[in-house]
Amino acid sequence: MSMVNIRLANLDDAKQMSQVHARTWKVAYKGIFAQSYLNQLPDTAWEESFKRGIQAKKSLFLVAEVDHQIVGCITGGRTRWTDEEKGEIYSLYVLPEYQHQGIGKSLVITILESLYCQYNSVYVLAVDRNTKARRFYECLGFKDTGQIKKSELHGAVFSNCLYEKMKKVNY
Repeated sequence: MSMVNIRLANLDDAKQMSQVHARTWKVAYKGIFAQSYLNQLPDTAWEESFKRGIQAKKSLFLVAEVDHQIVGCITGGRTRWTDEEKGEIYSLYVLPEYQHQGIGKSLVITILESLYCQYNSVYVLAVDRNTKARRFYECLGFKDTGQIKKSELHGAVFSNCLYEKMKKVNY
């Protein structure tokens, strides 16, 4: 595999980031979300949202590139669902053909370095039935808090498991 470059996303990346999300959703959530929904999910589903987020500069948007093509992306910032002063990884997706090569791990480590500058703890939500994602975060040291957060997608309610990783303090 060629060298992986992780960098801050810019507006020109929004289209490829959305494509990564859509392609990865179709694989990661097969059997979890309605196949009819996944089949009709357009590559552009997240493009405008990414553009707005990148322009707002309130959250972090990072991409992983291989040969100048975006193969993964991660977003994060202040937690969105509580008043606590904690960070959150909002999304992480790596194209299926680039998974199991350390790209997702590198993206998580990179965003944690930034989030830990502001927060002592970072949350991530993983769909309860997405055991692959849950194992991934557990292997990176995230702990299942036992809390469940309900979400809704086109009328279907599903559960997310809340994971947390504390900043290591060196004395």
